[in-house]
Amino acid sequence: MANFHYAPIQSGIVTSTLLDFQNKAADKVRADFGFQSRVRWSLENKQSYITSLILGMAPSKFIFASTKLCANTNNIPDKDYYNDWNENKKVDYLNIDSNNRVTTIAEYWKNEFGIEEGFYDIDDTIVEIIKGTNDTYNTLPLVVKERLNTAAITLEIIHSASRNQLSQLFIRLNDGITLNGPEKRNAIISKFADEIRKLATKHETYLRHFFAPKDINRRKVDDFIAGLAMIYFHGVKVTISEKTFQAAYKSESTEDNSVDKFVTFIGKFFKFIGKKIKTIPNKNTVLDLFVIYKQLTDDRFVIEDKKKFFEDFFKVNAKLLTDTTKHEYNDGRDATYKELLRSREVRFNTLRHKLIIDAGFNPESYAIERDSRRTFTKEDKFVSAVESDFMTAEGKEIDPTKLFDVREYQGGHIQPWSKGGKTNQDNCVIQTAEDNRILGAKPVE
Repeated sequence: MANFHYAPIQSGIVTSTLLDFQNKAADKVRADFGFQSRVRWSLENKQSYITSLILGMAPSKFIFASTKLCANTNNIPDKDYYNDWNENKKVDYLNIDSNNRVTTIAEYWKNEFGIEEGFYDIDDTIVEIIKGTNDTYNTLPLVVKERLNTAAITLEIIHSASRNQLSQLFIRLNDGITLNGPEKRNAIISKFADEIRKLATKHETYLRHFFAPKDINRRKVDDFIAGLAMIYFHGVKVTISEKTFQAAYKSESTEDNSVDKFVTFIGKFFKFIGKKIKTIPNKNTVLDLFVIYKQLTDDRFVIEDKKKFFEDFFKVNAKLLTDTTKHEYNDGRDATYKELLRSREVRFNTLRHKLIIDAGFNPESYAIERDSRRTFTKEDKFVSAVESDFMTAEGKEIDPTKLFDVREYQGGHIQPWSKGGKTNQDNCVIQTAEDNRILGAKPVE
C-alpha cells in the first residue's frame, strides 16, 4: 500500500454581509475547474437559496483559498500556480466549495431570475412577492432587499495549502454526497485530467446536442471524451469503467504520459466529422465513427472520398436502426442494433462495430493508403537537388553546404503524403523549411 503524506491546511473564519461581499470580494473570486464543479443548480435551486438567505436559513460557510497568502510557499509549482491566479488573472480567492452559491448570488444581483413568490414575514411586516412584479433584486420591496443585503455569510479563508490539498479538500467535502464519477476524476491532479477538461470545453459545441444542460454541467462531456481516450490507447475491446478511468487519470500512467497524442488525434477527428455530427442521433454512433477513424489511421489510410464515406455510413446506420433482428451480446442476452446504442459497454461496442462492417460498410474503400515512410533520405534530397540545378521548387537557390540541415531545407512531397503521395524519388522536391511549413498538406505546383 502506498504511503501518503498528510498535512493540515491553515485557514481562518470571517463574517460578512452579503452586500459587502458582493461589492468588495465577489468580482475577485473564481472557481478553478481543475477541481471545482461547474454550476449545476436548477432555477428552483437558485430561487430557494436566495429565499433562504432572506430568511436566515442558509448557514453553510463559503470556503475560499487566498491566492496571495497561499503563494507564500517554497514549493515552486504551488507558488507558480497561485501567482498565476493572483498576478496574471487578478483573482484574490479561489472558490473551493461554493461555486453554485456565489454564481447564484451574482445572477440574482443582475436580475436574471426572481425569488419564490408568496408571503414573506420580515420584521413584523408581511410582504407579498409576485412573480414578474417584485421578485427580482431591483424590484424587491425595500424591507426584503435590506434583509437580503444584510444577510450574514461565513467565509473560511485558506491561507496555507498546496494545490493538491485544495483538490483533496474538495473531494472530501463532497465524498459520498453529491459528486458523480466524472466530477471526482476531474479533481485528480494529472496532465490527463487537465487535458480531458480542456478538450471538453473546446469540443463541447460538437457534442452538446447529445447531452442535456445539466449533464454538461456535471461533466458528462468530459466523461464521453475520456471514454474515447480509452479506445484511442487500448482499442475497441477496452473496458470503459470507473476502475480503468481511475488508472488512466493517475499521474504518470500510460495515458497521462501520452495524452498529447490523443489531444492531437481527437482534434483531427472532430475536424473530419465537422458539421455532420449534428446529423448523428446518438453519441455512441460518434464513438463507432471514432473506432473506424482510429483503425484507418493506424493502418495508414486516409479517407479520400469523405462525402461518399458519410453517405454510406449513414445509410448503413439507418438500415440497422430499423432492423428488428436480435443480436446476442452475452450468453442468453440479446438486443437490436438500436438497443445496442444505449451503452458503451465493451460487448456493445464490439458488436456494433461488427454489425456495421457486416452490413457492407468497408471503410478502406473510401480511403487511400499512406506510404509507411514519411521522410525522404539524404540520398533522395541529394538527387532532387542535383536534378533541379540546386534550385528549390519555389525557384530559390539552394546552398549545397546546408542541404541536409532540416532547419534550412526539407524534402517536400509533390503529391502530399497525407493525401497518399509516395515518399520516393519521383515525388521529391527540395523546399526551404519555411516554404515547406507554409505549404502544409497542399501539393507542390
